[in-house]
Amino acid sequence: MEGTLMNALGNQISFFRQNQNMTQEELADRLGITAQAVSKWERGLSLPDATFLQSLCRILHCSADSLLGIQNQETPSPHSQTVNQEVMKQLCVSQEPLSLTFGLDLTQAFLNDTDQNYCTLIDDCRLKLSQTGILMPVVRLRDDCSLSPNEFQILSYHRVLYSECLEYADERTIPHMMKCLYQTVSEHYDVILNRDLVCRITQNLGTEYPALISGIVPEVLSYRLLYQLLKKLWKHESSFRGGCFLYLIPIIELAEEFVTRTPDITIDKLADKILAELSFF
Repeated sequence: MEGTLMNALGNQISFFRQNQNMTQEELADRLGITAQAVSKWERGLSLPDATFLQSLCRILHCSADSLLGIQNQETPSPHSQTVNQEVMKQLCVSQEPLSLTFGLDLTQAFLNDTDQNYCTLIDDCRLKLSQTGILMPVVRLRDDCSLSPNEFQILSYHRVLYSECLEYADERTIPHMMKCLYQTVSEHYDVILNRDLVCRITQNLGTEYPALISGIVPEVLSYRLLYQLLKKLWKHESSFRGGCFLYLIPIIELAEEFVTRTPDITIDKLADKILAELSFF
């Protein structure tokens, strides 16, 4: 059903975009995403985040029902209501920042964990990551019958970041999966990162350093700008000792200075200037 949903929604997005004489690049720019993401939607290769639904309807001048291909009915049938609910569920599930999926045999490992020790292990993982400045999003755990029985995958926005097939499941299975989760988030946080996480990180920083954030984020430095900047800086791991998020305070201070001085500065130039300044730390 998911493939059919992606194709149907992709066709609708393409139809309404072309009705507005809008290119994929123009739609992507207005949404604050890449043209490649829009292309994948329209080709049925991925689904847009449910949070984009309102913006898509506004930009494309269409209703949510029209975009989702739902016929207007004064009294929707129970079947239509079920389908609509499944549509929205799939939109959210396929675009979760972080999920851990596993085959049917590995499900037993979680069923045997009656004390829910996996929750403690996830919390430990989240705490350890926070020591490097990383905020790990909520992890969605779910079984997936399309995987091999002893296979598990770590995904972000429907993209597989890590996959492994185990020989068998025992008491070491869940700790091993959580270790892989920690390593995967550490190595691929630029993929997992989104504007919501940037917002939460900066708001938390503002409770301790209000003068750093108040009137600056998002007034001068938008969440979109910070999101794009941090993704750029993440790729320069060798320039930071322990990760760029540990340098978030000087990054924000420098970014505010450069953006105020040169409002039309590009993300690439802004990142280069910040890297040059931080090289003296």
